[in-house]
Amino acid sequence: MVALLATTSSWEGFHGTPTTLPTSVVWSTGLVLGALVAGVAPHHDQPTRRLAVLVPVLVAVVGGAAWLNHSRSYIVHTERGNAFLWENKPDQAVAELQAALQQRPDYLPAHFGLAHAYSNRKTI
Repeated sequence: MVALLATTSSWEGFHGTPTTLPTSVVWSTGLVLGALVAGVAPHHDQPTRRLAVLVPVLVAVVGGAAWLNHSRSYIVHTERGNAFLWENKPDQAVAELQAALQQRPDYLPAHFGLAHAYSNRKTI
């Protein structure tokens, strides 16, 4: 378990992309959660008090991770679009880059990639 926490934690994001948390985030979340449980319900015979701490904290952690994943998914779409451009698949690139621009219309790398994809579409 300690070896697992010593590296980075990775899970599939909402869009099927791997999301990696830095080790410090994993450790600090675990330490804060442990301190809250120990402070509120230090004895093992208080499971309801422990759950009263665990449930809201876990909801906050999961909600924060979901918000972070959604707030940065335009970057993932842009990277996927650029990868499709390298693979000479402009139609898939256009779809990914348009998805990025729907989330953040002022993101210049997605605009540049979309222009490149439209250019490649005409040459194929």
